[in-house]
Amino acid sequence: MYFLYRPTFCVAANVFKDARGDQCDVCTRTLDAIELINPRCLVNKTHKVVGKISTHMYVSLDKLQDWTQEWIKRSYAAGKWSLNSVINTEGEILDARLKGGLRPSPVTRDLTWGVPVPLLDGQDPYGMKGKVLCKAYRL
Repeated sequence: MYFLYRPTFCVAANVFKDARGDQCDVCTRTLDAIELINPRCLVNKTHKVVGKISTHMYVSLDKLQDWTQEWIKRSYAAGKWSLNSVINTEGEILDARLKGGLRPSPVTRDLTWGVPVPLLDGQDPYGMKGKVLCKAYRL
């Protein structure tokens, strides 16, 4: 499910405070569009936000969870990762996204502008025609 355009605010599923459409600014939890409660447009308060089912491609970040955590710990131990909000002096992972478990992240969007998803030999077996690649995806 997606919303017609991105500037939406809503009540986060687990915080009951206003949150941006893709991340709760209170707990930093990444939200999925289907988890949004009472979505509303920031630009036009009278606009009714409409959702629809849509197919997208995802990177399975959840399958990289263990590898990512071990890589961060090894890099820190080797002196290649500085102390920050991800890891502390004891080598403990602090990042809320890593502690809460990485989730699959979309790499396509339903937008009219952007880099189109390339079709292989003109075939569209996964329903990606008309989709564009995300500018960037996060952990």
